Amino acid sequence: MQEYVQEVLVPYLNQHRSIGQKALLVLDVLAAHRTRIFIDLLQKNDICVVFVPGGCTSELQPLDVAVNDEFKKQLKEKFMKWYSNQVQHDITSPEEPSNTSADNILATSKVKHVHAGWVMTVVDELMGRADLIRDAFQRAGITPQLLQREYIMAQTIVCKVIHACKQYAN
Repeated sequence: MQEYVQEVLVPYLNQHRSIGQKALLVLDVLAAHRTRIFIDLLQKNDICVVFVPGGCTSELQPLDVAVNDEFKKQLKEKFMKWYSNQVQHDITSPEEPSNTSADNILATSKVKHVHAGWVMTVVDELMGRADLIRDAFQRAGITPQLLQREYIMAQTIVCKVIHACKQYAN
């Protein structure tokens, strides 16, 4: 984790934020995320960390709140379009049925490279969706107003965590 922070995260942040501007990192409670060395490294680089308790990521993790659903939806649309084109081609194709069976169409060797292309296309499309990213943070309770006042942010997030966990338990 420390190598990721030093080699990827900090250089990226240094290119994209003003001097003295803090960053926020939302993490799950994996033990590696909670070590003193890791937290000190984040703080040294003006990165505030908020831990999302287990079972609460669907309510408090911005990617889970809004982005992942859209990603999966777009990926599914690409698959359905591709698969329907494959079936349509197979119905009208003069080839032997054994070469055009559903098992052959969905063979990992055939779908793997196509799937990788869909993933890259969807990622590129979502990168341009600032509205989706903003909405994800707002729905998770992480707003610019809260980020300006860390104490209030911490209180609000703790309250949201407690609320989300109570709902999860019920």
